[in-house]
Amino acid sequence: MIKMPILIVVGGSGSGKTTVSRLVEENGYRRFEAGQYADVICRESERSNLNFFLDVENRLLVAKSIQAQIEKGRDTDIVISGFRIVEEIKYFKLNHQNVSVIGVYASEALCYSRTINREGREKFSTLKEFFFKRECEDYALGLGEIYSKYLDFEINNDNNDLNRLREEVRKILKKVERK
Repeated sequence: MIKMPILIVVGGSGSGKTTVSRLVEENGYRRFEAGQYADVICRESERSNLNFFLDVENRLLVAKSIQAQIEKGRDTDIVISGFRIVEEIKYFKLNHQNVSVIGVYASEALCYSRTINREGREKFSTLKEFFFKRECEDYALGLGEIYSKYLDFEINNDNNDLNRLREEVRKILKKVERK
């Protein structure tokens, strides 16, 4: 069982998961983006992410892929961004002693504006399309349950103050180091 700290950053599209995980990475953590693993797995299966992960037997493939990379790599603290499936959280909590889950959230309007301004990542042409994606992909796979049962820390990312966000991350890291 791996003892080094593993932080899992969860949140809906546009909430700031990637930004938070990058701030954690600045503090010496090795960063993994679950979405990149999911995209590769789904591309190879020729199915959409949602259809692929609705099959229960496929739900742990991303977590197991990241686990394999962790085991191959150096012994360092880990941050994983983008898990949306309850089984992924349970898998890491079962296989690691020091797992903390950080929930990042922001208002729907702010999340939408962030997603439409992204470069090189998914974009939504309408607010309706954004809400459909949030309901179907973010919450249908278990993000709501993760928020209600598994969060150790929460970050309200409703403003765009990177310095404030950086300070919140530092406070969380100090608490994680004391575990």
